[in-house]
Amino acid sequence: MKTETPPETAAAIAELARLREMDAFRTRFLNMAAHELNTPLTPLRLQMHLLLSGGLGALDEKQRQAVEVANRNVGRLSAVVKEMLEVARMEGGGLRFHVETFALADAVKEAVESFDEVARGIGVTLKANVPPEIIVKTDRQRLVQVFLNLISNALKFTPAGGQVTLSARSSGNHLTLDVKDTGVGLTQEQISRLFQPFTQVHEDVMTVEGAGLGLYICRGLVEAMGGTIVCLSDGPGKGSTFRIVMPLSHEEVISMLAPHALPREDPREAAQRRLRELI
Repeated sequence: MKTETPPETAAAIAELARLREMDAFRTRFLNMAAHELNTPLTPLRLQMHLLLSGGLGALDEKQRQAVEVANRNVGRLSAVVKEMLEVARMEGGGLRFHVETFALADAVKEAVESFDEVARGIGVTLKANVPPEIIVKTDRQRLVQVFLNLISNALKFTPAGGQVTLSARSSGNHLTLDVKDTGVGLTQEQISRLFQPFTQVHEDVMTVEGAGLGLYICRGLVEAMGGTIVCLSDGPGKGSTFRIVMPLSHEEVISMLAPHALPREDPREAAQRRLRELI
């Protein structure tokens, strides 16, 4: 005897199929737009370099200031396009991982050193506390990319005199890494929107630049490496902590969540939520 699919189940399946079709179109569009935007940026960057280096003749002070402003904006646009390309690769299944074994402290040090000068310039203390004996097996550059995004985000929202600290610990076959700041903090409502694409949760902080893709990329990379990432905060003005829990080995995918992670969702509801975020 043939059993009929309940109407609510059929509707959910139809909605999921529609969302997947829309998401596939959006991914193709995003990929095409990013590549088309990136094409003219290469000669623009070259021309800016030639102008600033004097390769096209000497500039007076007023001309140099104008070119430097243009160059900074080209740099900002390049960063946005780079993020768009990364998102397109993530959503299109185009991420490639080069797995290697290395000391976690070395990867953290590389990321911290990249922001040493920036941190000093804004008066924020940036430090790391990672045991040298923690050895991981994953894509080092992808992991460093996550650290760079999280440090950059923390520095944006930590005022002068504050502190950003990276710490890590291992237990069994997984590690926990925290990026903690003493910055502006977050409400629970803001935390719920943090990892969605094209989202800025601190709309009142006008000096913050970016397309709102950094944390979304972080989540995609961490999940691709078998881990999870959550944000913890006691509220506005009380700082925040971004916590990554992931396997010590990329080949050992675990499902452990950080202690304060959101409750697990029904798989179908989770799939629909993620697709809505993307669209």
